[in-house]
Amino acid sequence: MSVGGRQKPSDRHHPQRNAPSGLSQSGGSEPVILLVVGATGLVLALADWHAGPITGKARIARHLSRMLGGSIATITAAVVVNLTFLPMLVLWLGPSVLISAIIFWWTARLKRRTAPTHAML
Repeated sequence: MSVGGRQKPSDRHHPQRNAPSGLSQSGGSEPVILLVVGATGLVLALADWHAGPITGKARIARHLSRMLGGSIATITAAVVVNLTFLPMLVLWLGPSVLISAIIFWWTARLKRRTAPTHAML
């Protein structure tokens, strides 16, 4: 870190080593984002545990929701790393808001169907 009040040469090239870490030390919207993501994961895990094994359309709807949830995570990671011109809150929560709406719509559509027809897009 520092030697005699000066930075070591290795620290000048790696500023992240000097950055604050942890939920309480970070600023901006990061603590809110971390709490939302963590709470969402906890709620979904508890709901699955409480529901137990399911079959039929409910099983397919749950599987679809979890697969699209994984897509949210992947898209969020790509967006946060590559789209630096948007605010952090939008980058972190935007994919969740958009894809969650698709999950709700697709799940409702799946549960409304009475007879299996063609594959859904």
